[in-house]
Amino acid sequence: MWPAGNDRFCEITHEFSKIALELDHLVIKMIFESYGVGKYYDSHLEPMSYLLRVLKHKAPKVKEPNLGFARHTDKSFITVLYQNQVKGLEVETKDGEWISLELSPSTFAVIAGDALVAWSNGRLHSPYHKVMMSGSEERYSLGLFQFSSGMIQIPEELGDDEHPLQFKSFDHLGLLRFFHTEEGQKSKSLIKSYCGIQPEKV
Repeated sequence: MWPAGNDRFCEITHEFSKIALELDHLVIKMIFESYGVGKYYDSHLEPMSYLLRVLKHKAPKVKEPNLGFARHTDKSFITVLYQNQVKGLEVETKDGEWISLELSPSTFAVIAGDALVAWSNGRLHSPYHKVMMSGSEERYSLGLFQFSSGMIQIPEELGDDEHPLQFKSFDHLGLLRFFHTEEGQKSKSLIKSYCGIQPEKV
């Protein structure tokens, strides 16, 4: 990254990764236990890999708010996000309203990804979110994304007469490949089109 290296940067990044990973594991464990499927927690983590991204959004050149990152859902299982003091993260509610997240410097945002929607049999929601930039300062954020290198199994315990299974077990990396296809780009719900038991028409 630099000809002479940057040990301090590497140390800080590594320490952040450890903190974010601990939070990731804690949240996953809480989710699994809350649905009564804690016995699958260890086997879920075994094939998991993680992507740490350092993101920079420049201050807008005009006074009006400027789109820094387009509306999207995450394709991960969950995402742990940290931003500096420059706000900009907005989340769309189920009613279509956009709200700005006011995060303190010691706060992380944990976002459910599309893969978690399928795993939870539709009980959890993967929200659309975007970055809107305003003011004169640049925004920096760090995101830790969890992906499985194998199949994500939908627990049978999450399906019953009241909640019939909506999704099949699926290849998580295959979801990423599907996203880049023409069908995936046109889909109104990527995860339903990819592994829904009754895929939506696109």
